[in-house]
Amino acid sequence: MTIESLRRIVKRQPFEPFTIHMNDGRALRVTHPDFVLLPPHWRSTELVVAFPDGTWDFVYVRKISSVRSKGKAPPLPTKKRKNGDEPEGEE
Repeated sequence: MTIESLRRIVKRQPFEPFTIHMNDGRALRVTHPDFVLLPPHWRSTELVVAFPDGTWDFVYVRKISSVRSKGKAPPLPTKKRKNGDEPEGEE
């Protein structure tokens, strides 16, 4: 999981609630995009998840085991090959 992948999940339109599953067994339910803090100037290894009851968790991205949601999946990033060609099967 990368911070950019999480940004794409949070920015989906229409927004769909999702659950972040952590390596330690915790499940963090995100019910609104405003409950995830991903400042662009932060290092790409952490985020804050807030909850309706006023509590929050500081999350290290590398400790996320999976993200689960309904709805359309956000687009996956495409990487260019070293020679500048698009990956096979994509244009």
